[in-house]
Amino acid sequence: MFETKITFRFYSEYDTKGITGFLNTMAVKGWLLEKRSGAYYRFVKTDKAFVKYDITYFADANKENNFLPYGADRYFEMAKAAGWQFVTNDNKMMIFVSENPDVPPLETEPMMKVDVIHQSFMYLWMPLYLLHGVNGLIRLIDKRIDIYDILLIAGAFGFLYDLYCYLVWYFKAKKAAAEGWYLETKTPFVRMYVTPIILLLMLGMLYKIIGIKAGIFFTAIALIYIIAHD
Repeated sequence: MFETKITFRFYSEYDTKGITGFLNTMAVKGWLLEKRSGAYYRFVKTDKAFVKYDITYFADANKENNFLPYGADRYFEMAKAAGWQFVTNDNKMMIFVSENPDVPPLETEPMMKVDVIHQSFMYLWMPLYLLHGVNGLIRLIDKRIDIYDILLIAGAFGFLYDLYCYLVWYFKAKKAAAEGWYLETKTPFVRMYVTPIILLLMLGMLYKIIGIKAGIFFTAIALIYIIAHD
């Protein structure tokens, strides 16, 4: 029986309820989060009767300290005293777990939360979105379009639509944060399901172009990179 489970979920950065809801569902099934990195989630088998998750952010987290601020241990000790145990962090997102159903939620100042999410999005995702968007538009104006070009164009529109959804959320969230509350928004359907399918089809086409052996080699390199950076 496997003791580790790896899965991928394409939640938007601002969808904290979606992320914690997914983690809580996995906990009910007997899986405890060990590591999150973007869409990558790694779980370990657990026999805990009840766990629930919460997310907070560290604005002064820095890359040199694994995106943890200096002095984070003190915060972790206070969180532990309140009933929360630090699990892992993904960039400046800090994920905690508790076995107490009545534990109070972690407090995160709304404006700081929005600003940190925006900084992470601009740093990690904006270049990728723009690259795919421009590439798709270039393919769109090319008269010689094959099936791979169609997938690239569809993927570009998926990325651009998700970027539009993010920017709509961001400006609304800034206004809400100024009023003292955080705007929760669900992950767009396109990002959650459509774009990943398009990317898988593109990967399949790439395997066909470069060959199965080369495709397996590059996939193995990618997996080694992910594991090495855990």
